[in-house]
Amino acid sequence: MDDLSNYIECHPLTILKLNDFENLLTLRLIRKDSGETRRRRSVIRDRINALRFYVPREYIDAIADGKKPEPNSKPTNDLSVYELLDCVGDVIEDKDNDIVSFKDMVSEIYQLLNDNDDLPLVRAFKHLKLSADDLVLLLFALHQFANYEGSIDLSRALRLIFPSDIQYTIRRAFMHGRSELQKKNLLQLESADLKSDKTVELTEKAVEMFIPKEDRELFQKRESKKMDVILPKDITEKKLYFNTEVSNNLKLLSDSLQPTNFKRICDNFRKEGHKNIPYTVLLHGKSGTGKTEFCKQLAKQTGRSLKMVVLSETKSFWYGQSEKILKGIFDEYRKMVKYSELEPILFINECDALLSTRKMNDHSSIDQTNHALQNILLQ
Repeated sequence: MDDLSNYIECHPLTILKLNDFENLLTLRLIRKDSGETRRRRSVIRDRINALRFYVPREYIDAIADGKKPEPNSKPTNDLSVYELLDCVGDVIEDKDNDIVSFKDMVSEIYQLLNDNDDLPLVRAFKHLKLSADDLVLLLFALHQFANYEGSIDLSRALRLIFPSDIQYTIRRAFMHGRSELQKKNLLQLESADLKSDKTVELTEKAVEMFIPKEDRELFQKRESKKMDVILPKDITEKKLYFNTEVSNNLKLLSDSLQPTNFKRICDNFRKEGHKNIPYTVLLHGKSGTGKTEFCKQLAKQTGRSLKMVVLSETKSFWYGQSEKILKGIFDEYRKMVKYSELEPILFINECDALLSTRKMNDHSSIDQTNHALQNILLQ
């Protein structure tokens, strides 16, 4: 702004009142520069002489080629679901970059929906009758999902989309399960058991409601690939030999995981009022006795996918990262269950690296981290 006022030889306030200047911003032939960090922006954004602007590269190239710079306007009607979500993402990004206000962002998103009211996604949104805040947040979650993000950081999303005066209200509603998006079973905290995990994700109901049926298989395959699971068809069948007692115990486990037997066992558990159906089995023995290979063969025999985790690899030297990594393992497993016809097997290898005796009197950061990881694993 100082450069502009010096060049035109006027006060910065005069520039702000120039209609041509406002028109250039409206046409997006010039843009506000939001290259500073968010904290830096919050400190200086109200100072007139700190405002910065730039000309987009495509317009500089057009002028260099002797062409008339034209605003890059995209069609906003007759869009596919994914084109619509991309447009929503662009509008939200413009708001984050201070190109449009929150009010204008909401207005543009509603216009996009009205221009494409023949899409099943738009009809579903109108049927839900969501508030503007909930509508924008749900659209952002759908945009992220369509761009290979299974979950979103709630705090970051709120800073990206909403003015500061309503961010806390929305976040608090989520933390206490009072958000309308939670009540309508459209968004949920990624980990229902670990409330400290402030990430949210689409529910299965939301995916079925908004993602075209013919595309859902693509997202299911994407989830499985992302989690690096071993499919039963990719496991080479092998004959394993154990003593009689071990063989009988392992056969009992294998028989109970056969689909028909497992369904009957789960039904009986539910009748008794138990919610946590899956088995937890501890395999122990010296290295090379066949623990890992048995789990692979168990997956092969029962037709189940196998997610293998080496627990020692969850430890990070960054404070708090180990806990997030371990929580993420169980969050991914829950997603895997959703997208699998048969409940998969979660195999945690080398768990002795973590399941050691707790040192209750040692308050070192390492022991405190180990205690936290043990608590998460036991939970």
